[in-house]
Amino acid sequence: MSAELDRSTNPQGRYLFLKGKIQNRKYTFATLYVPNQNQAQHIRMTLYKLSSFTEGTLIVGGDLNVPLHPLLDSSTGHSLRLVDCWRATHPADREYTHYSALHKRYERIDYLFLQQEQLSALQSTEIGTALWLDHGPVTLAMDSPQVRPATWTWRLQDSLLLDLETRERVSEALTTYFDLNTTVEHTATTILEAHKSIIRGTLMRLASKKKKRIPSTDV
Repeated sequence: MSAELDRSTNPQGRYLFLKGKIQNRKYTFATLYVPNQNQAQHIRMTLYKLSSFTEGTLIVGGDLNVPLHPLLDSSTGHSLRLVDCWRATHPADREYTHYSALHKRYERIDYLFLQQEQLSALQSTEIGTALWLDHGPVTLAMDSPQVRPATWTWRLQDSLLLDLETRERVSEALTTYFDLNTTVEHTATTILEAHKSIIRGTLMRLASKKKKRIPSTDV
């Protein structure tokens, strides 16, 4: 970070907010470590504090100690309109970040969130393998307004829309997404905004798989 502007921490180490500039653009990073009891109340209180701290592009991550819905809206009066990045780019997949020995089950309780207006910059989100810790890492890649790839920019190929398998996969992904998220807790605006990333991510993965199936020709 080229210039740190401000930070806010919790005495118990439950959250850290960091605000600064990268290439003269403001970013706010927030990491949360939620206790294993009263998770919803703790998350609401933390997001309430974060709403008044945030400036610029907001990226939130951490161990929430509870599985959540793909869309996370705070009910504090000023909604941060956070979207679960992994679910947005993997609408029909199942992966886990933690194994609970107590409950003897796998869970996805580690998250990365972006605000819905930042979803268009999201390229990918991946869950890594837990090697030394009992939690798997979650990573994301996103576009920067200052740094644009000079040699490659993804564009929708018209041929994808003519492919029957592609249309079926996109339809399945959208059906799963809307089934999971069409609830009274989520506004129609938030759901519709987030579904754009679902379509984009699905098409990018299908295009990549299709490209790998085409044998290369040496000239």
